[in-house]
Amino acid sequence: MMRIVSLILIFVLFEFACTRKVNNNISTHPLNWLIGTWVNTSNNEITFEKWTLLNDSTLTGISFSVINSDTIVFENITIEKKGNEMYYIPIVKDQNQGEAVCFMFIGKKNNAFVFENTIHDFPQRIIYEPINTDSLKATIEGIMDNQHKKIDFYMSKTKGE
Repeated sequence: MMRIVSLILIFVLFEFACTRKVNNNISTHPLNWLIGTWVNTSNNEITFEKWTLLNDSTLTGISFSVINSDTIVFENITIEKKGNEMYYIPIVKDQNQGEAVCFMFIGKKNNAFVFENTIHDFPQRIIYEPINTDSLKATIEGIMDNQHKKIDFYMSKTKGE
């Protein structure tokens, strides 16, 4: 009898272990929907943004183009949660002496995530807005030459991401 109980217990434990779903790749980062590669094909140019999850509080991104099989990197980006704050931190090639510029998350407007740095020359705001699961609109805006300027970048998620 003890042998049957032991076999049943082993079977139950084995079944539990085999059916339990564990996913260590689930992120609680509020912008985890960005993870993957996005493409923008406007202005006769193809640019990409590739986002990866560094850890539960940090996304890293790279903006680049591929021209004649050469990869040209425009910017490296970090989106980082620090306590209750979140920051968008780009390092843009040939701008700001190669130094990072910090934009603070100021809130969501509809579905859009809005980051702001009012003392930066341009842009002062960077906005990421999911349109659906495979498209987004990224916007940079602010004051330039005493006029409000806004540039929208529509991107699609690449297949297989």
